[in-house]
Amino acid sequence: MHERYYFGVDLEKKVGKFPFDDVFLVLDASDSRSDQRYYATLKLYNDRFEGGDDWVKLRFEGMLHDQLRQFEKVKIYIWNRNPNPFSLRNVEIKLETYKDE
Repeated sequence: MHERYYFGVDLEKKVGKFPFDDVFLVLDASDSRSDQRYYATLKLYNDRFEGGDDWVKLRFEGMLHDQLRQFEKVKIYIWNRNPNPFSLRNVEIKLETYKDE
């Protein structure tokens, strides 16, 4: 059996005067028993919506590491690499599995 993992993120962000290109969705999977680690980032940026001052709805989707079950801990979080403030609301993160039997 082969498993594939997918994620989807729906959110609303307030677009203001600061660029949003240093804000990321992070997937950080680790296993202390084997010291294995999987780390991936996705930029929460869409140039079509930057530069205004309104709330905009965004959706991001992608595929995750095939062997995600081998990790004992998986963290998903939003990381702001710069000191500029930003606003999010209605953040929804979904993980889905596809099994090929």
